[in-house]
Amino acid sequence: MKRTTKKPVAKSKAASSKKITPLGAYKDYWIKYFVYKSDTSTRAEMLWAWGINQLIMIPILIAALGLDKQFKHISIALIILIYAFALATLMPSISLYCRRLRDIGLSQDWIWLILVMFIPVVGLIMIVCGWLFLAIAPGDMIKPNKYRK
Repeated sequence: MKRTTKKPVAKSKAASSKKITPLGAYKDYWIKYFVYKSDTSTRAEMLWAWGINQLIMIPILIAALGLDKQFKHISIALIILIYAFALATLMPSISLYCRRLRDIGLSQDWIWLILVMFIPVVGLIMIVCGWLFLAIAPGDMIKPNKYRK
């Protein structure tokens, strides 16, 4: 019988580099605010940034809804805070999604589909489908493609 040995799979630079921590990914999310073309973002970076944003917004939303009847002015202030946070995270999210789209081999022109999400009914369906696609798309192993040389 012939004995075959498997060659070890070479890891890419991104996969072999430092491990991504939640706070490190969130720090990069804010630091790479206007970086669209010259950097990469892994699946973990996208998921950590999204998760931390949710951990910030959901408790504020729950507090705003809970205080709605007794303390209407505080509830309104919390809702304004949620909108301000959502507006502040809009550009970093778009740049993160552009980098992620490019890393999985798609043009960053696909970001227009993400921006269509602001149309209520179509947007809800596209948010779920698009986010799932970006979350499960293979692309942590950064490979050259037509958008990355």
